[in-house]
Amino acid sequence: MEIKSIFIIILDISGYTRFISQHKMDLLHAESIITELMEAIIDAVKAPIITHEILGDAVTFYAENTGPQLAQEVYNQVHQYFHAFWNCERNLVSECTICHCPACSNVGQLKLKAILHVGEAAFTQVKDIRKISGSEVITAHRLLKNSIESDQYLLMTRAFYQMIDGEELEPSEEAYEGLGTIPVFIKNLDPDKPIKRSPQGLLAKIRRHLKTNLHAYGRLLGLKKAKSYQNMA
Repeated sequence: MEIKSIFIIILDISGYTRFISQHKMDLLHAESIITELMEAIIDAVKAPIITHEILGDAVTFYAENTGPQLAQEVYNQVHQYFHAFWNCERNLVSECTICHCPACSNVGQLKLKAILHVGEAAFTQVKDIRKISGSEVITAHRLLKNSIESDQYLLMTRAFYQMIDGEELEPSEEAYEGLGTIPVFIKNLDPDKPIKRSPQGLLAKIRRHLKTNLHAYGRLLGLKKAKSYQNMA
């Protein structure tokens, strides 16, 4: 076993559970659709990013952390995964018009979300499978369950975001029992459903605003008091 710093990438198909559970009679069609979407994403993956495992509606990738240049490559590649997903979905929507089962009729409702994180992970060998594990891997998976209402977005932890030269994104926070508060940056990729900030994120934004402007507020309050005393005199 060895410990290495890695980039952790998780792609999750939003609406998968509902898509499958509502169409038990059409399970074969539903699974075939999900499989094609997963394969489209995996086909877009380029070295040194490695496909790690598929768990239901999510696929995990990783790459050994060699610095900001690779972080930027990871960030750029993940955008390509979204485009591969969208292109495949469009083709499936066209192909599925000949079938009127609920699964084929609702393929266009599936969305994609991505989690990007960086941290140390333990590498173990199980038969021919190289497995990654550890608290940072758990953190990345926990971030899939968050308070974001948009179904299609890219969420980066602060540790990852600070390594790239991406566009300016507004910070937020997610809180988890046992993990505490995790600073994150969110890029919404669903124009039809804007992100709604979580209560934790709103509180964090207010705290940052007050901390940044506390001195200015103090000076302003002092000036107002001084003017008030002058008027009284």
